[in-house]
Amino acid sequence: FCTTQLGADHQESVELRLARGVARTRLGKIDPAAEDFAVALDLLPDGEHAEEALLRELAGQGEVLGRLAELRPDNHDAWIRQGRGFAKRGEWQKALDYYTPAVPSEQVDGRKYELACLLLLTGQDEQFGHLCRQLIDSVKHVPRPSGNGLIMTLTLRDQEGLDPEQLIRWAESNLEKKKDGLSRYGLGCAYYRAGRYAEAVETLTACSEQQDATGRYAAFPLALALRRLNKPAESRHWEQVGRGALTSMREDPGPWAAAHVLTLNVWGREMEAVAGQQITTETGHDVHQTEK
Repeated sequence: FCTTQLGADHQESVELRLARGVARTRLGKIDPAAEDFAVALDLLPDGEHAEEALLRELAGQGEVLGRLAELRPDNHDAWIRQGRGFAKRGEWQKALDYYTPAVPSEQVDGRKYELACLLLLTGQDEQFGHLCRQLIDSVKHVPRPSGNGLIMTLTLRDQEGLDPEQLIRWAESNLEKKKDGLSRYGLGCAYYRAGRYAEAVETLTACSEQQDATGRYAAFPLALALRRLNKPAESRHWEQVGRGALTSMREDPGPWAAAHVLTLNVWGREMEAVAGQQITTETGHDVHQTEK
């Protein structure tokens, strides 16, 4: 971590706090370590680069990051930026360490959706289920709940305690309000979860024609729906489209690239489970296929 832009005394103070924080972390002294890192953050010059350089030093220190986030809640945007960087590289657990303290439990938006994806990709199905139950409880008294984050999160897996037809009604309501590609995609995924595969194919095919991320999002759920309809050749075509999208999305510099990578990996894993073939590893390398 570079502190050369600071004055000599200031630089020494920051480096002392960083060194002591690292030492305390290694000794398992989480609270004192977080206090040192918090003071180092306060001493840094204004600007994102210095702050994010410090946060990169804490990669893999989930417990310290969590405590640090409590001490400095105004830094949550920086936490998310770091988490998205790790997500794009397929380092799911490191990404999750940054997201977890930075996404409030009551928040329902793109960050909550990305957190949900990371829970699934790190094998934390129970925590994912808890997150979804919180979402469902938060809207159970809302006549027509909507929001792409809500619909896309709840369609990542079959939901216990939620009528699939109810989820479709929410997705239809969401599409009526927003009339955008992501809303249509959410409806297509809701159809798939409800076992209405022909409608899922129709809706997701319309999504796939869009020349943006939504079109690529649709590839794996479309392949899954076609497989359920016993259309293996078409299913394999869309599976290959999904594979190509996984590669291209990692090079996307845009702010939502992490969400794209996470979405494709979650649905890609479901595809491999159903089709009996490996689609990617966590580092993004294709491996063997067992189905031709």
